[in-house]
Order: sequence, then C-alpha cells, then structure tokens
Amino acid sequence: KPEQGLHKCRKRLKSVRALLRLVRSGDEPFCQTENECYKQVSALLAGPREATALIETVDRLADAFPEQSAGGGLDPVRERLVLRQHELHAGPGLDAA
Repeated sequence: KPEQGLHKCRKRLKSVRALLRLVRSGDEPFCQTENECYKQVSALLAGPREATALIETVDRLADAFPEQSAGGGLDPVRERLVLRQHELHAGPGLDAA
C-alpha cells in the first residue's frame, strides 16, 4: 500500500536526520545542508501521511463505537477524507519529494 510506504519513508527520514545530528561535529556545514534537505522532503510527505492517519482514526472510531456509528454518520466525513487523501497523493508534493 502506498500509505504504508509513505509511513516507512517518513520513519527512515527521521532516522537519517538523527544520524546526521550524531555525526554533526565532524562536518557541521555538510550536516546542516543535508538535514535541511531531508527536513524539506519530510514536510512534503507530511500532508499525505496526515490524510491517511485521519482516515485510520475515523475507522478506529467506527470500530470502537459501532452503535453510535451504525447510522452512517461518519460516512460523509470518511468520504471527504478519502477524497482529500487522493488529491494529496496525486498532487505535486509527492512528486517533488
């Protein structure tokens, strides 16, 4: 799933940035430049990942409260979130990353 790949990518970017902080004293300018680059890529991936997390949250709410969500009250919210997710995944953010 693209969503899982997106999540793994963000986790790896965090790891790389942490590694850069550990070795920063060896070459401060290089580490700052690389860290900024990875930070920008992470920012581009944040929107699509957040969209997925919101859908997962609505699904968990529906599962946790089946009686309250039986009438389909969360359906329009979920549909809008899925539409937003598709827009973000098709947008320039992921291509730019």
